[in-house]
Amino acid sequence: MLSLIFTSLYVFILMLKAVCVRAYKRQFKVTPFTGTLASVTIFQPILSGDLKLKDTLEQNIATFPDVQFNWLIDKDDDVAMQIANDLHDQHPSARITIQRYDQAPQGINPKLFKLQSALELCTEEFIVVLDDDTVLPLESLKVLLGELSHATIATGLPSYSEGDNFASRMLSAFVNNNAAMTYLATLPFMQPITVNGMCYAIKRESLLKLSGFQAISHHLTDDLAIAELVLDNGGTISQTPLVQRIETHLSDLSAYGSQMHRWYVFANLLFAKQTLSIRVLMTLLYAVPSLLLWLLIITVVIQFSISLVLLLLAALLMRHATISYHNETKNAYTPSNVLTSLLSEIIQPVHILHALFVRTIHWRSRRYRVYSSDRFESVER
Repeated sequence: MLSLIFTSLYVFILMLKAVCVRAYKRQFKVTPFTGTLASVTIFQPILSGDLKLKDTLEQNIATFPDVQFNWLIDKDDDVAMQIANDLHDQHPSARITIQRYDQAPQGINPKLFKLQSALELCTEEFIVVLDDDTVLPLESLKVLLGELSHATIATGLPSYSEGDNFASRMLSAFVNNNAAMTYLATLPFMQPITVNGMCYAIKRESLLKLSGFQAISHHLTDDLAIAELVLDNGGTISQTPLVQRIETHLSDLSAYGSQMHRWYVFANLLFAKQTLSIRVLMTLLYAVPSLLLWLLIITVVIQFSISLVLLLLAALLMRHATISYHNETKNAYTPSNVLTSLLSEIIQPVHILHALFVRTIHWRSRRYRVYSSDRFESVER
């Protein structure tokens, strides 16, 4: 009886999210972008440590020959500087400006520190903040810019490349399984409350009216902070269903654990700032399903029977079909992806608990102790 209840609830929540995602995608209307890409600048804070960094930067150069690129690099990051100089020399016709920065002061977000400096020198009408591991398709950029005709800030969905090892595949499975189901599923009930920090667009004029990145420089979670800044000042967020491609290589499972831990610490900070009704909705849609799956598996193990095994398999088949339908990648049905997809969901409670009790995060070459969204400190390794 319990197993049937767990299965029914799991499938119901899964179907509810899927229906909401489809409803939002159907009603989303693209607003044409009527400007020119020469009026766009892409801010990219660059940090070495990703093996695919050069390839990713080069793909964006090829896609946007008319866009101004501002590459923001730490003065002590010689590897990133070498990559930037090589690409600048190899693409002389590209509009690339390389800016170097001293270490950000204690308690100041290094990314926002660099973005604010770049903003002060910017003259283009549109600003796109793009992570250095993100490839932005031309169609996605135009949709983001079109949305700025009626929204203050616009963002899209992350879609990870599969990667060439188990750790990278685990990360891509987690993101690609959950991107649409996370960012779009709640929109029939509420307005967007954050942006995808890997890519968002905003008008320079709008950003200056908000006092720029300086207003949120003490926040470690820059995506949540910019979203709150917009909303607190009466602005709006447009969440588009188009994707940006992420090219990240994780060296091993330790790197995967660090990445997931950082994301879940940030997710907890976002959760804590919401109203009770939104926290209930987020818990129902995002935390309860993995718990139900655990309860169902435990029930099957304790009370093993063919009927219970078939019930579990039916739930997993429904899960796989639903997630694969909303997965933007073309290889969701391969056996390895089926297994990593399931494993990435099963271990989510572990990530939640880890983030709740361990508040020191690793961010490539940096390490921070996080007390709240706007209170953190750098710590030695």
